[in-house]
Amino acid sequence: MFSTTTPRLEIVRRVPGTLWEPAAAGAVHHVGYWSDDVAADAAELERHGFVREATRRGADGAPFAFLRSPASGYRVELVSRVARQSLERFWGMSA
Repeated sequence: MFSTTTPRLEIVRRVPGTLWEPAAAGAVHHVGYWSDDVAADAAELERHGFVREATRRGADGAPFAFLRSPASGYRVELVSRVARQSLERFWGMSA
């Protein structure tokens, strides 16, 4: 489920034993950022100690990456700016 206004909120069901498990009970699962270069931004986060948990391509071929800080469990989702237009259309339809 997605919010229809900004800031965007996404409600994700917990799936034990997967990426969709929160770092701590009641914790925010992740924050998302638009990226002009997902691979380079992910590599930069890895240089700062983040661990890449998953990468994928959206329906439009745009890359996504999930990274986690081992120290805090804090997760970052990098979303290609190329996907923005199609995601905004999707969010508009989910209202």
